[in-house]
Amino acid sequence: MLSFDYSYTIEAHTCSLDSMVDGVPTQVSLSGNTVTSAPIAVNWGVVTKAQLTGPSHSKKTFGLLMTCTGDIYLPELKITGINKSDGKMYAAGVGAVAGFQIERAADSDIPGGTELNTSPPILLGENSSGQRKILLTAWPVIMPGKNADDLLPGNNVITGTVTINVSYN
Repeated sequence: MLSFDYSYTIEAHTCSLDSMVDGVPTQVSLSGNTVTSAPIAVNWGVVTKAQLTGPSHSKKTFGLLMTCTGDIYLPELKITGINKSDGKMYAAGVGAVAGFQIERAADSDIPGGTELNTSPPILLGENSSGQRKILLTAWPVIMPGKNADDLLPGNNVITGTVTINVSYN
């Protein structure tokens, strides 16, 4: 009779998340152990009325770079904004005339088209280690049902919050 002794090790999966704005990693770094959330600030500077209403959108890309090592993992992704209208996601202050339209960035690893689903999609490469980009593109717009003429004279501050939630086993 022939027998073999063997042993194996399952390495726990570890991931880190680094924030990115316009393709450049920023100072925010997340690890699921000690730092579990952090804001990513994206600033458009001065936005003109033409940029809010016309085709000359001032687009910014932001998100997370997820780097993982270890064995099997199934990362899930959930992205939420303030509201969704006609299949488009927006983020704005309550009752705001202007806000931000948000979609999946072209070079992101989020599956599907540019539209963001409300159900959590599984990220690509779910059974292998490596890096995944979770990137969004946003630009200032007049909110659905609002009119550019409703903007008050002077400085209008446009704000919006998007939550990117990544979980894995």
